[in-house]
Amino acid sequence: MLRLETRWFIDVYERKQGMNPLLLELAKLDFNSVQAAQQDDLKYVSRWWKNIGLGEKLTWDVNAIEQLPDYMKICFLSLQNSINELAFDILEEQGLHIIPNLKKAWVDLCKSYLLEAKWYYSGYTPSLQDYIDNAWRSVGATVILVHAYFLVKSPITDDALKCLEEYSNIIRCSSMIVRLADDLGTSSDELKRGDVPKSIQCYMHETGASEAEARDHIRFLISEARKKMNKERVADSPFQRLLLT
Repeated sequence: MLRLETRWFIDVYERKQGMNPLLLELAKLDFNSVQAAQQDDLKYVSRWWKNIGLGEKLTWDVNAIEQLPDYMKICFLSLQNSINELAFDILEEQGLHIIPNLKKAWVDLCKSYLLEAKWYYSGYTPSLQDYIDNAWRSVGATVILVHAYFLVKSPITDDALKCLEEYSNIIRCSSMIVRLADDLGTSSDELKRGDVPKSIQCYMHETGASEAEARDHIRFLISEARKKMNKERVADSPFQRLLLT
């Protein structure tokens, strides 16, 4: 019996002929015990919410864009309108609500940017693995691939949505290749204009390798990621062949 229906069944059973008084009393005691525990939980959560002040510190009001400079208003409205338009088309054509999927992709991207900003302002150089774990998101390829999947005009499957949400290997590997290949070509310039250490510098800092040795290692990682991605391409995939090519 669902807990939400317990009170209704108690009232019905109490009016039933031949009801067992002991069983009824036990049901009431159990119901009251659960209610008391839930009330305590609610008090705790309410107190936590009030003390932490998230409702005041992190309020959400789309009208707050009036406080932004014009160039940020343009960026915000463009992004909001594009996502809502895509979500509306999918909802109209296939009856699926994809706002949570799109939102997750953007939230993960922003979180990766925030982590890189913390590293930069603290002067921290992460290990190569820590860098890669964050950088395959911060390169932005995941956001592009998530949007690309929904833009391909074909039926959306539950398996594909799960792969998108969990960032399956085909997404992770392709994103990592983009990230590492970009590091090989632009890391020196990015450091000069003020950016976090890239994969090359992280590997040099971690192992004491020369820049040439670090670049060779990054090329090796790209090759391994490409092999792994190609295995995913020839295996059964919930993604359409058009997207994989």
